[in-house]
Amino acid sequence: MIHPLSDHATAINPDWQCVENWAFPSSDDSPLPGILVADDDQSIRDLLRAKLRNRGFTVWLAADGEEALEMYGLHQNEIGLVLLDVRLPRLDGPETLGVMREFDPSVECCFMGGRLGVYTMEHLEALTPLPFFEKPFRVLETVEALWQLVGAQLNGKRNIST
Repeated sequence: MIHPLSDHATAINPDWQCVENWAFPSSDDSPLPGILVADDDQSIRDLLRAKLRNRGFTVWLAADGEEALEMYGLHQNEIGLVLLDVRLPRLDGPETLGVMREFDPSVECCFMGGRLGVYTMEHLEALTPLPFFEKPFRVLETVEALWQLVGAQLNGKRNIST
């Protein structure tokens, strides 16, 4: 289930329906912005990588918050969106986002998770207005939602959360 955390998210797709054959208008053949996926579950990382690559994204994977920071530091200019599990080893998702924002305040992030641990939806909403993906989620629906978020970014909004 996808929870829009802000009016911006519902403006992208008010009903969060799957969009078939979504295409980004493009004047050139530049690649889509990449997506960094951080989750401690290898099967979720592998599945998201496969489905996101099928949609044309470059994908970086991390198994914990520290790996996510390392990947983001190396590929910050290529990553347009970060998808963080709330509960990650070493640094959890919200902590990881906090560190990322210390060196890139404009980082775009969505959270995903089943159990939120010490966090509430209100706390996550205060960190990012972008949708929260509740586990277990439908992978294709999640990929389509991410596709739409990046589409908003490519269609003239440098920062997709504003």
